[in-house]
Amino acid sequence: MNFIQRKYFKNLHVIGNFIYSYNTKVAKINCIQEKVVLLGYWSATTTKHINYVAKELKFLISLDTTKDFRIEYQDKDQNELFISIVNATDLQDATIFANKLMAETKLNDLYTFVITKL
Repeated sequence: MNFIQRKYFKNLHVIGNFIYSYNTKVAKINCIQEKVVLLGYWSATTTKHINYVAKELKFLISLDTTKDFRIEYQDKDQNELFISIVNATDLQDATIFANKLMAETKLNDLYTFVITKL
């Protein structure tokens, strides 16, 4: 990421892939998809900070619409073997993740999974 800050020095900070306004994490910079992902709804000044960074990077702005899902992997007797937490757009996306992990794992007892939205 090639971001050079030229203004808003007092209350805007870019640390790693995150934008902070007034010391609050307000957006994530996704360099692969070339977008700034909002982590909520913000005041006019904070929105100005986010817009500034996105414009400097020439990235689009989008709202984070993903959700966290808990996937419990079970054996044939429905005993929990392990769990994972995934961030997915919807239940179908989380199910695709779970099926892929089941197909790739070498755990012989793995039989099914249960998904719960957090």
